Amino acid sequence: MMGLKNCFALGLGLLIGFASIAQNNSGQFSLSGKFKGAEAEVIYLNYPGKDGKQFKDSCIVKNGAYLFKGNLSETSMSYLFLKSKGIGKRVDLFLESSEMHADLNADDIPNTIVTGSITQQESMQLKKSMEGIQKEMEPLSARFEAANNAYIDSRRKNLSEKIQDSLKKITDAIHDEFDPFQERFAAATYQFFRANPASLVTAYQLRYYVSKLRVDSLKRYYDRLGSKTQQTSYGKLILDELNKLSSGSPGSMAKNFITTDITNKPISLSDFKGKYVLLDFWASWCGPCRKGNPHLKELYVQYKNKGFEVIGVSDDDQDHAAWKKAVSMDGLPWQQVLRGLKYDAAKGFDKSTDISDLYGIHSLPTQILIDPNGKIIARYGGGGEEHEALDDRLKSAFQ
Repeated sequence: MMGLKNCFALGLGLLIGFASIAQNNSGQFSLSGKFKGAEAEVIYLNYPGKDGKQFKDSCIVKNGAYLFKGNLSETSMSYLFLKSKGIGKRVDLFLESSEMHADLNADDIPNTIVTGSITQQESMQLKKSMEGIQKEMEPLSARFEAANNAYIDSRRKNLSEKIQDSLKKITDAIHDEFDPFQERFAAATYQFFRANPASLVTAYQLRYYVSKLRVDSLKRYYDRLGSKTQQTSYGKLILDELNKLSSGSPGSMAKNFITTDITNKPISLSDFKGKYVLLDFWASWCGPCRKGNPHLKELYVQYKNKGFEVIGVSDDDQDHAAWKKAVSMDGLPWQQVLRGLKYDAAKGFDKSTDISDLYGIHSLPTQILIDPNGKIIARYGGGGEEHEALDDRLKSAFQ
């Protein structure tokens, strides 16, 4: 929702008066500063309000200054941007119940310095540790953007499949070059987690590393957050992710699901009890998934008559044609289903039938191996072992 009543555009002389009031209200914040740019520019501030719902406030710059005030239920990630620049050019900041200050330059919004928030200072500390890596990565990012734009353009112009596939392979190859940089980003982030175990920034950033962590590692990070941070919305989100990852990790009983397969026939995981079942979470657009299909086909042929089944769970709910085309092109002989994530423009995402959500899947490819009794005995990929370990596990199971 959007409101104007909590927004004030004042001269600098009036900002001080409000600041002395704000500090007496524990749930109240103020964000103010000078503005370098056109007069009457509209500034927007998006943040979670008292009820937890996203609130969009705005104000008009007057006398080269701006001021926002409002109420927060907790310190939260928020976004400050100009109407003329759009949300793409924004300041990401942790808004907290304090007097905060940020001088804005209309031509350099993303590099705005925000003061008055301890959590924001911690966030900037993490960001600063990554600046060197980010700088080194810029040439690669430019190459990837150019290649990806060429691929998107080929699809928009409906060029031949051969040309589209060729451009996609080039894009995928460049994308793989990001891996060493991502590892360095992760190392810097984990170092921050260890140094600031109870920080709200740790809880916020931890969400993005769920797919890389095993359940025991995620639990250690969660435990170190401490009760105060655990009770925040970010802490509760981590606990939810921990529970889902646990349900999709070795030692848990596999959760049943009922859906329809690629031929529109009903299928249930319980139908396969008594066999070893590999849930293969993949997508038509996932390069590493498609690259691993030939070897998985070899394993399937080798063990299918010994009690081994594969169920492909595709993240292609929004593009059935691409899903069916990929299954046909790769010659996948096992049963295929969609993950079941629904989306409505008005209501948003509906995970009520989402198979991936049942197993805490956040990255592709991820594979879950289930024994004949319905217990998960291995996880490969996101939050688990390397995919290559599947070979030895199957060999051991069927020897």
